[in-house]
Amino acid sequence: MKINDESTQQLFSHFDQAKGCEFHYIYGCIQASVLKSIFLGHLASFANKFFLLGFTKSSLIMIRVSFTGKFQDPEIMLYSDFKRVKTSGWMFGIGKKINIELNDGKKIKLKINKRVGGLKKQKENLIAVCDMLSTINCNF
Repeated sequence: MKINDESTQQLFSHFDQAKGCEFHYIYGCIQASVLKSIFLGHLASFANKFFLLGFTKSSLIMIRVSFTGKFQDPEIMLYSDFKRVKTSGWMFGIGKKINIELNDGKKIKLKINKRVGGLKKQKENLIAVCDMLSTINCNF
């Protein structure tokens, strides 16, 4: 399945969390750790995980995208499960890093480009997501 604005909106329309409220979606990546990158060398890109991320007022929906373009089972996380959220610039302004620490100690480090082929609203949604996460972060 192609990743574009229409197919992404249709994909997230199946979730009750995304219906009838403020909703933004972005495409992001969890990159391989430095240790994996050193160990795997040029093959380290195969250790990266790509996600479609949907942000509502109360939850984060993470849908993994495989190398073949198939969507895997979604994971839904409530913002109440977040211990800390930090957003920062990434590589000369071409994107953002979003670091999420959950109450159970798990850490999620996402890298998001401002521009993604097929998603025309990526930059607009990324700005909205960062604003949304900054207000959520104030509640901790």
